[in-house]
Amino acid sequence: MQEQHFTEKIAIKTENIDSHIVTFVNWLNSKESTFTIYSCQGDPKINDNECSFLPYVSFYCDSDQDLKAIKKLVSDISLELRGDEYINFDISIRYSEYNIMTIYQIHMSGRTVLEKITKRITNAI
Repeated sequence: MQEQHFTEKIAIKTENIDSHIVTFVNWLNSKESTFTIYSCQGDPKINDNECSFLPYVSFYCDSDQDLKAIKKLVSDISLELRGDEYINFDISIRYSEYNIMTIYQIHMSGRTVLEKITKRITNAI
C-alpha cells in the first residue's frame, strides 16, 4: 500500500514578467489548479526587416472547472475581435517515461487583443 503524502501550500518564487501581461498571468494563477510557465506581452514590428513577437501565455491546469473558466474568457474575447485579430487556445501533450504533461497555450494576434483580455479581467474584479 502506498504511503499517503500530506501537502502544504507554499509560495515557491516570484518572477519578473512583462508589465502588459501581468493582469492576465495573475488571473490565471489565481485559479486553484492553474500556474503559468511562460508568457510574453509581445513586441511590435519595428520595420519590414524585423519580425514581431506576439503575446502568449503557457500554463498547466489540472481542473476541468478552472479550464472551463479559462476557455470561457477566450470564447468571450473572441466575440470582440475585429479584422485580422485572433486568439488561439492550443494544447500540447508531452510524454516522458514518468508522466504525461498537458501544456495549454493562449496566443494572441497582438497587444490589442491582450488589452481586451486585461480590460475584461479588470472589469470583472
